[in-house]
Amino acid sequence: MSEPSSFVSLDTLASRFVESQLAYVAARLGLADLACNVPRTVEELAACVDVNPDALRRVMASLVLLGVFERRENHTYQLAASHEVLRTDHPDSIRSYVIISGEVYYRAFAELLFCVKTGKSGCEAAFRQSFFAYLHDHPETCAHFNMHMSRRMRRDAEAVMAVYDFAPYHHVVDIGGGNGMFLSLLLQRYAHLQATLFDLPAACEQAMESLQQGGVAARCEIVSGDFLRDELPGGTDLYLLSLILHDWDDEQAVRLLKSCRRAMSDTSRLVLVEFVLQERGPTEREAREDLFMLVVTGGRERTAEQFRALLAQADLQLSWMVPTQERRSVLEVIPVLPTQETSQ
Repeated sequence: MSEPSSFVSLDTLASRFVESQLAYVAARLGLADLACNVPRTVEELAACVDVNPDALRRVMASLVLLGVFERRENHTYQLAASHEVLRTDHPDSIRSYVIISGEVYYRAFAELLFCVKTGKSGCEAAFRQSFFAYLHDHPETCAHFNMHMSRRMRRDAEAVMAVYDFAPYHHVVDIGGGNGMFLSLLLQRYAHLQATLFDLPAACEQAMESLQQGGVAARCEIVSGDFLRDELPGGTDLYLLSLILHDWDDEQAVRLLKSCRRAMSDTSRLVLVEFVLQERGPTEREAREDLFMLVVTGGRERTAEQFRALLAQADLQLSWMVPTQERRSVLEVIPVLPTQETSQ
């Protein structure tokens, strides 16, 4: 007697953690790099990465069934052409993302029940600290996170610049600018722009390298600080928060927005780059993104109305919003002036 389709479906769903960990092991050991051009035996692979040959053979058998590797007639294994992105040197490599998924996100999601009971992030239960504190304490994992974010930020920056004109501005402050990839691309595109990158000290060190490689370091001042506690640089005409607000709950997001408003003049603009949920209910991708923020950072994705509500608490208002091809949206924000408050 065959199993009901609902049982098979749920059984498959409950077992997907096996596939994610297989991908993680392949990425963490660098198996794709070792067997991308030259087929290798299990014994050769095991010797290269110092693991148990028998255990690795059983892992490779499953990776072959998943289509990640191909098994040759002479008992050697080679990376499948369809999975070249697992290589470290591939221009669209996802190796760093797979590693941080297996080491951090996987463990955080194991605490999903804790998240549902408390509303707190899974990292707090898994690591007894926040996601960003964990990265600070684990430099190697942080390096993989930054590598993944650099590749994603390049795509996001290009998509943002395709729909938003930065030409009218003279000085942009990138709050939480991380490794400086967004600012580097922005300054390369707009030769007249001056910039300030504001982030924690560790991020600032990485940003300098990125800006120097882009040939724009001379036009960017780097200021270290904590944007949830310290005052932001004031007196400029444009402030940028790219994929920052979704990392935080509403209370902390409002605190950051209020800090932005204090730094802004009445004519300054604030540009947000965020994932905006549909008002009628999230798509599958949106729901997964929102759940991911809950579990990993304790933050959330938001609808346009939820953004408006946050902004109003900081004396800011949404001017306009436009989606990009990378599923992020650009939200231009302006200050609420006293005359506007009176008229409302």
